[in-house]
Amino acid sequence: MNRPSPGGERSATQSRWLRTWLPALFVIWMAFAFRMHGLEQVRHNYDRAYPHGLGLFIRQAIADGRFDQLPAVSLLASINLPNPAGASYFYALLTAIEPSAYIATALNAMLGALVAAVAFDLARRLFGAWAALAAGLLASVSLWAAWVARGAWLQGPLEAMSALTLWLAVNGLAHRKPKHLLAGFAWAAACLHTYLVAAGLLAQLAAATLIGALSSRRPGRWSVETRRAALGGATLCVASALIYIGAVISARAPLEAVINNPNAFNEETRSGALNLDPLNHALRIASGRDFENTFVETDTPLFEARDRWSDARATVVDVLMLIGLGMLAMQAAGQPITGARGDACIARILTSRVALGWLILPILATFLIANFVMRDWKVHVFYLLLTSPTPYLLAGAPFALLERATQYTGRRMQYALSALALPIAIVAIPWWNANGEVEASVRFPYHHDGFYSLPLVWQMRVAERWRALGCATLHAQEDARWLAGLVGSAKPVRAEEIHLKGTSSIWQVPPEGGACALLMTESPAPAHAEAFTMTIPGQKRTDRTPVALVIYRSLPLESALHPSGDALIVNLGEGWRVVSLQAPAQARPGEVIAVAHDWLVGLPPAEPYGSWYFAPFVKLFAPDGRMILQVDNAPALLGYRWRAGHVQASVVRFALPADLPADEYTLEMSLFDPNQKKNAVYFDPQQPEVPIVTIRRGLSVR
Repeated sequence: MNRPSPGGERSATQSRWLRTWLPALFVIWMAFAFRMHGLEQVRHNYDRAYPHGLGLFIRQAIADGRFDQLPAVSLLASINLPNPAGASYFYALLTAIEPSAYIATALNAMLGALVAAVAFDLARRLFGAWAALAAGLLASVSLWAAWVARGAWLQGPLEAMSALTLWLAVNGLAHRKPKHLLAGFAWAAACLHTYLVAAGLLAQLAAATLIGALSSRRPGRWSVETRRAALGGATLCVASALIYIGAVISARAPLEAVINNPNAFNEETRSGALNLDPLNHALRIASGRDFENTFVETDTPLFEARDRWSDARATVVDVLMLIGLGMLAMQAAGQPITGARGDACIARILTSRVALGWLILPILATFLIANFVMRDWKVHVFYLLLTSPTPYLLAGAPFALLERATQYTGRRMQYALSALALPIAIVAIPWWNANGEVEASVRFPYHHDGFYSLPLVWQMRVAERWRALGCATLHAQEDARWLAGLVGSAKPVRAEEIHLKGTSSIWQVPPEGGACALLMTESPAPAHAEAFTMTIPGQKRTDRTPVALVIYRSLPLESALHPSGDALIVNLGEGWRVVSLQAPAQARPGEVIAVAHDWLVGLPPAEPYGSWYFAPFVKLFAPDGRMILQVDNAPALLGYRWRAGHVQASVVRFALPADLPADEYTLEMSLFDPNQKKNAVYFDPQQPEVPIVTIRRGLSVR
């Protein structure tokens, strides 16, 4: 009996490693490089920040023992249902280790390596080594998939979820590994609680299992273990869906308030024509079409050439995908493209059928919903990531034909083809487009949605500056979850305790100072604060002006720390005082003057006060009693944000009429709640029985 020599076995092992594992490692490395390049320039906006920020609030609520404030659901989806909160609970665990939003973003981005590895493995099983390398590379450098993955938002890990679910389903059904099938169901059941769109994985997995059952009617292919795994997995998915339904029901009260918000939907009205976005997005995932003209600035050098090259590349990939679709359909029909016999042939046919169903079901479902159920529903590209990694398999499949053709050529011709393929692959990798997105963020760090659009690197530097100033809190008009992600903690966030309107402002600060507000330089300055300007290189995308922001730090308020005995009492609750009221004694016609009120917040009223909105107003009266001017649009804070012991510092700025005659005028000031249609009332401690409706100050106009 002839046995191979140890040297021959070693050589065969090395050759197999070079053919399989080395390309796989290269594909994974490309996926890491493509998604991590310029990650610090990702615009960490509201959608990307919300799940991570909510995780910080969850961790803070647990630390404080406020378990009744743990959220059951997350952001409202465009179909009028809330997303599950599971992703935020995962981020709550992650933030216990590292609260930085960059880490959460990087984690999602790195999951792209999993997608590339799955695409490589499945393409290798279906079509061979060349198709595997092509599919893996296309998955590694997918522009749209990388854009979705580069963010700590709900849809960030969606492609990885889909790819891993398909891989487990194929292993369980086509390769008779029941434990993998059960793991696939368990994985899909868990994914449902991270993002509502992931519910599609349950339908896809059910369809894949049905395909496997119908294709495995021959004895031995559909074993008792496989049947048990399918039934057990289905039970897990049903339980997962019931848990989500229970969470929605438990959150009914806050959910109704969000549903009634007219700005809660991202609608796109269509007139008559069919919505082909589901099909276009499925192609776009692999081809990268329209990425250039969506994220790269049109004044970028050679933009037209880049755009034409991108369209040409996308067209080539689209053609490859259509050819690959035909090849996959042929294999699913029982005609393997490459030579395979016995169990290997059956496994390849079943894998093709499962992959084909994995592709068709999301496209068909979104097409029917968008065209016949909700015609105002906008189909986003990330919805079609449920088809992943099948688009990459299709685009890589035609390379199996090329691989077969090279088997009939000499070794020199094979080397020549390989040498020719290398520069073609380098040109085909869309590094130009990906870097163009990064360049756009560097040039325009401030986009149309304000602070939300700041790249991660500048958000982290703002947080560093905030810490360096010794700030105790962070006030801003942005969402609380975004602010929590900015500073890595929910405790100092004061999202709804500062309000700007026009040139006027109000914020609620502790009397000892140390509260900080994040505003743009053109925003009205809050009262009793020192300013620290921070300039960001680049321009605003909106008006091409420099980007400069200000961190205001509140100063100690002696009038609140040691209130005088004659401070006016306010009838908003016990302990409320007007600790300071400043108005100019002299002014000129046309001059902008400022009236500053400081209220010391006392105990909350005995009646419901959450919707109270007592805003300051100012009236200007002539000597004969005529009202010359009324300012009644100043900002205020809602009652549910009042903090006992804090100071509400308001500055109302307005311009006097330019033709105002020189004379002695009177300013009258008070608080008015438009929700209740009533004024606040003051009382002098020396005469507590006499109500004061307005406070008067003289104004000499010269």
